[in-house]
Amino acid sequence: MNLLMLIKIITLILVILNSNLFAAGPFSHIMFADLYLQAVYPNKYLLSSEDRKKNEYLMGALFPDIRYLGVIQREETHSQNNDYNNMSLNAGFLAGVHHHAFVDLQRERFAGVYGIYKYLDGIEQQDKAAFLKLVEDEIFFKNSNSKYRATYSISLSSIKHFKIYDQKIKEWYELMDQYLILGPSKFIEIMAGKNLNYFGISPKKLSLWSKKIKQYADNPKFIKYCDKLLSLFEENFIFIAEDQGKLFNEKKFRKWLKGFSKISVKAGIDDDIVQREFKNVLFNPSVLYKDRNQVSHAMSVDQDTIAQWMFIPEHGPTSTRVSVGKHMLNKYKDNVIDIENKLNVDKEIILAIWGTESKYGYVHYQYEALDAILTLAYDGRRTIFVKEAIALLRQISKGNIVRPQPSSWAGAIGQTQFLPSNISAYGMSYDSKENIDLMNSAPDVLSSIALYLSAHGYSKNIPIGQLISITNDKNIQFNKQMKLGEIKKYLKPNIGQWLIDDNELVKIIKLPNEHLPKLLVTKNYNILMKWNKSDLFGMQILYLANELMVYSRRYDSASAS
Repeated sequence: MNLLMLIKIITLILVILNSNLFAAGPFSHIMFADLYLQAVYPNKYLLSSEDRKKNEYLMGALFPDIRYLGVIQREETHSQNNDYNNMSLNAGFLAGVHHHAFVDLQRERFAGVYGIYKYLDGIEQQDKAAFLKLVEDEIFFKNSNSKYRATYSISLSSIKHFKIYDQKIKEWYELMDQYLILGPSKFIEIMAGKNLNYFGISPKKLSLWSKKIKQYADNPKFIKYCDKLLSLFEENFIFIAEDQGKLFNEKKFRKWLKGFSKISVKAGIDDDIVQREFKNVLFNPSVLYKDRNQVSHAMSVDQDTIAQWMFIPEHGPTSTRVSVGKHMLNKYKDNVIDIENKLNVDKEIILAIWGTESKYGYVHYQYEALDAILTLAYDGRRTIFVKEAIALLRQISKGNIVRPQPSSWAGAIGQTQFLPSNISAYGMSYDSKENIDLMNSAPDVLSSIALYLSAHGYSKNIPIGQLISITNDKNIQFNKQMKLGEIKKYLKPNIGQWLIDDNELVKIIKLPNEHLPKLLVTKNYNILMKWNKSDLFGMQILYLANELMVYSRRYDSASAS
């Protein structure tokens, strides 16, 4: 590599590092563009003409950040219009440019709601956005089976629209080619080794970064983050491939938002709040992919899935929902006893729901709530999300929610995974503060879970049920309510020890997967089904609640003696 090329590379990367824009890195852009083409246009590259289109598309995906050379403004290459039709292969180079903008928008939102920046220890605040891009690129670079180059033949006439000198364009792709060959950490290492100082970034800092990029690229938190980011785009592209632009384009979405803003104002939301929040809404295709590919029953669940569900590695390599639940019962003992007495709900059930919904607060949510809910409302398959969008805007108005608000793909919020309407109805501030904090306040989370159950008729000291084995299920009528005494003879010993007496009304539920246990449930189970109408969810709650109940009763007995 000659000195002139080295200086160009150094100049480019230093500008990138000094940028505060929340955008993807070059390797991420070309990799995501390739994934998109594979999903939307499989088997399209058998002919040389199609290869040319693919090459121009990939070059278009790399092009917008030529602004780092100071030859163009970001607004000229980063359209806010992420209409799928603008990403069509037929548009070649310009389609790749639109793809770049689509990736930046989706990636920026994801990084924000995931909360990954708080884990960048030892990196100055103004450097975090640029540094994270390099970490992402390093991880994708290390794990990619594809070797990308930026030296494909490309018709410069495709770029004339942007009025940039041909020499600058050539320079840009030469720089990109070196980046894609070497990868981020190697780039930084070369610069630091030459003891060059450009744009205020010292060789000392560059040397530190070259090591730190590699360290973060081996960090499980960042590897997991990149896995989730990759999954987000794969879901986006699969949905786009299936949809082929029929359900969505940006103009139609914005027109729909304009109409829905009037509905929101009529519902009592301040117009200024509606306009402010809707301006920042991002349509998210992966939400619709999730909606169309839900696991609706237990048939697809195996023992490995259940084992994976049990562990909470963020709390320690061997920690499970049971062990962490016991810890949380002790940590919040005074809170849960107080809540149990005031709302007449067993503390173990409260903890079991908390642990099942959010791993006691250790879950990283990947979606932005208003993005997700408005995407689903626009889709129109389930009208409930129109109501939820209004409820969410109301919570934003009250200050209970500040965007970007992390959520599930369906817009469920906080450690309780409440939809916005449930926050309005059952969200509870334990300390009677004005705002309800279901993201960070464990007492608010616990009291809100209890209020929901209490309001739906939960009866304390009547267990929800147990996981059971049956000696002979030919004589059992499943899903039929009967007295415990009538079916006890068909159950293995010690079943029903938490039930009050043989006259307690129960029923037995048989899950679709024969390898999973049966469920012996009481009337409180019906309350649980109002929370989540899934027997698989019910099975998880029964297991966790009973393990915690055994622990807490022994703990309480030991304390009393």
